Amino acid sequence: MASVSGDPTTGVLETFRSQISSSVYETVDLATRVPFGLKEELNRVHKEIADTVAEIEELCAELNSGRPSVMVQDLPKAQLTEEQQKRADVLARCLNMTARMTACSCADQADGSIRLMCGGMLLRPGDTYEGLQANWDLIDTATGADS
Repeated sequence: MASVSGDPTTGVLETFRSQISSSVYETVDLATRVPFGLKEELNRVHKEIADTVAEIEELCAELNSGRPSVMVQDLPKAQLTEEQQKRADVLARCLNMTARMTACSCADQADGSIRLMCGGMLLRPGDTYEGLQANWDLIDTATGADS
């Protein structure tokens, strides 16, 4: 695109790229840091569960060696507490939203416009409800959120 001195569209494009586009990238960066921390917390909780299950199995083995009437199947299964389950659900939702947010990329068009892409397809302009809905459907499909 040829730059014409004093052309107001060039100023708008530069303002968009320098102020809005960079802010979007900073927001996505900040939004992805928290879910990664939450994923680490989720992994820690899963490890804690695995350790607890292993300890239960070890105790059951000890019980079975001393008293054969007690069977592992008779013991209750290890379960998350209500608070741990709520936390795991929140972490899963955060990871899903992170996948949706990071699935899009920018593409410069021949006419000088910038359009978002997701799953190799250009998103529709988001100035109508139908366009926004179509974009969310495409992002859900590309990230596997609709399955």
